[in-house]
Amino acid sequence: MIALTGSQIRADLLAFAIMSNHLHLIIQGTVTTAQMLFDSLLRKTARYYSARDNAKEIASVTCGYTEITSLRQFENEVVYVIRNPFVVNDSVHLFAYPWCSGYLYFNPLPDMINSTPAHSVSYRDRRLYFKASKVEVPAYFRFLDGRVLPESFVNIRLVEKLFGNARNFLFCALKNVEAQAELALSYKENPHLSDDELFLQSRQICRDKYRSDSPQNLNDSQKKELAILLKNRYAASNKQISRLCGLPLSITNELFPLSSPS
Repeated sequence: MIALTGSQIRADLLAFAIMSNHLHLIIQGTVTTAQMLFDSLLRKTARYYSARDNAKEIASVTCGYTEITSLRQFENEVVYVIRNPFVVNDSVHLFAYPWCSGYLYFNPLPDMINSTPAHSVSYRDRRLYFKASKVEVPAYFRFLDGRVLPESFVNIRLVEKLFGNARNFLFCALKNVEAQAELALSYKENPHLSDDELFLQSRQICRDKYRSDSPQNLNDSQKKELAILLKNRYAASNKQISRLCGLPLSITNELFPLSSPS
């Protein structure tokens, strides 16, 4: 649906991630273009659910926009989108989730996939794939297992050009955790950092603030300060804070009584 709708309104899609209850899209264009894309997607989704007597499923759907105004912000936003499935589900591979564009960039393998060109897909199959009675499919679409391959409709080359090279892309995706945490909190979402990611951040804080190599070398007062920083900067859970700071869980729960200890 995203592929077809984007082509119909000529929205240049740069990155996307489809989750169980929301989706993220980055497009090149104006707010008007983004609103047209959202409105069209919403109408098509509404028709789909109404035909199945589930119209209430989309009654509360809303859309938010963020304008990207710098190259650094662009890099962070793209990485935030493609990391989204990975950070909320530890069984998802960062560069192998099929409902996300993360695997497309700086990767020669998608071009090797034996897919079906649009002109070889029957009219009946087009109707089946897009759940619509009348479907005009762009000639550049390629299909595999009943879906349009993302490499058909994502502007991969523009994203690669803006990142510059694979090394910078991988650094932003795997190492720039602080930027991702800040972005998640700005969207009022949990960064969902792993213990390993939080440990690296806590060690950096210890070096910068306490001239120490490990949280375990801090005194009790410093450990509590570190705990507050980890909570405020990265929305760490109470159990994570206890493990990383070496504080009893009872003390952590006293520091953050309104937070879930899980």
